[in-house]
Amino acid sequence: MNEDNLKYKRAICFCDKKIKKTFKCDWFQILPIINYVDKDVKTNHYPFILEYTYNKNDIVPISQEDIVDEDTSGIFSELNHENNVVRYILRLLSVVTNHYFFIYDITDQGWYINLNSNTSEDIKCQYGTRIYYDENFKDEMYIYKFSETEFEEVNNIEHSRYYTHPDIDNQLKNELTIGEYTELFFDSLKKLDDLKKQYFDSAVTLINNGMKIRNDMKSLAFLAFISSIETMTHLESKINKEEIEFECNSCKKIKTSNYKCKKCGSPIWGISQQIKNYLKKYLSQNEDLNKVINKLYGRRSQIAHTGNLLMGDIFFDWNNPEEREKHFTELIAAMQYSKMSLVNYVLYQK
Repeated sequence: MNEDNLKYKRAICFCDKKIKKTFKCDWFQILPIINYVDKDVKTNHYPFILEYTYNKNDIVPISQEDIVDEDTSGIFSELNHENNVVRYILRLLSVVTNHYFFIYDITDQGWYINLNSNTSEDIKCQYGTRIYYDENFKDEMYIYKFSETEFEEVNNIEHSRYYTHPDIDNQLKNELTIGEYTELFFDSLKKLDDLKKQYFDSAVTLINNGMKIRNDMKSLAFLAFISSIETMTHLESKINKEEIEFECNSCKKIKTSNYKCKKCGSPIWGISQQIKNYLKKYLSQNEDLNKVINKLYGRRSQIAHTGNLLMGDIFFDWNNPEEREKHFTELIAAMQYSKMSLVNYVLYQK
């Protein structure tokens, strides 16, 4: 790789956990913002510095129809590529960790008041857009290499326990943690060929979409997490050449399949069994997992086909805490299974 084509940039991004330490891999690093390391603020949008690198040869020119002035094509193309790199890094971090990483959409506007105000005069209702600005970072977003830092590295936790005992919604410690193989995960991404990368990126996006709407649209979030698993399951069946032959391409009546009905022996899609095979390989060999998968896939069918939504989507039900907790547990399980299996899939490439 030509070093002259490498560019280094900075961006202010956010995490739902406080960033007090640093994490670094080959193509990006996370740095705390010193003002927020020990300062308590009323937020779960903790800003941090993302330093990243990209190769100018990877920039795809924007077609002339999409821009007004063709002289600015190169600028727009590079800005678009930078934005895509940042968003992709944040998506990957949201998958490999138990936390949500994001940036603001500047088109997201609304009325707001300052929650960190100390005086009644400052509590005014104003209209604005979501954006973070700090005068201290003016002219410091362009760099020529990754910054040297004296911050300690982020604490890492044993791989399996990290995903099976997650710190969700600031319940335990309000500080970023990572799994022990996080750096290896980012290194192993290079092993994905074009086909695997295509499916992997779709699975990553589905998980991120689910995380983004998890608190407001629980049922759709649940479907997104399960769809992520289904995406990778389809990749596995494609690689293993588990093909289905149809008697009729219109109604999709199955002629032959790798899977058969246990009762009558007729060929079936076998989607549920494919998911079990995928999760058995990339999640756990424990046979009890099949019971959990049956329950989660049953919930997926109820949501997708009968409109039986998770509690809290239509109205908040105060009078049924046990059922509400059950649905919450299923939602978190779907999220963690989709994450852990996808991370393990990438580590398996190594």
